[in-house]
Amino acid sequence: MMKPNEVQIQLERLFRTPIEKAESASSPLAINDLFVQIDPATGEVELFNDKDEELHQVVIYDWIQEGRTEIPAEMMQELRTVVKRLQAENFFEKDVFVRPFSLALTEEDFTVIEELLFIDDELIKLDSSLLENLDEDLNNFLADLLSDMK
Repeated sequence: MMKPNEVQIQLERLFRTPIEKAESASSPLAINDLFVQIDPATGEVELFNDKDEELHQVVIYDWIQEGRTEIPAEMMQELRTVVKRLQAENFFEKDVFVRPFSLALTEEDFTVIEELLFIDDELIKLDSSLLENLDEDLNNFLADLLSDMK
């Protein structure tokens, strides 16, 4: 397994810090959704709960790109890598996370850019790459099935 780089360590801290505080607090916290917002112009990465309250923020100086408003693919990939690593460590299995649970990258107005993680004990979310050619595959299957009836 590759050693996490400095950016990934900072992104992990974005998630770990507020959850560790919540676990040590006297009043239990229940989180259904987490939202991540990235501002490429300032390098700020913010984490919000499902009540749109900021839980934590980090500044990733390597990500600062003055004047840029779009989130570069490299930033999104780093975020995906960290989420996958945390999921592999069962980080999102903690008691503070209530099912169904989702983690999404959003715009400032909380419009979802990409759903990074969805966990529900009763549902399985399929990756969009599995569904890309589904229409074509089903049409071919149906054509083969009905070819005997012509």
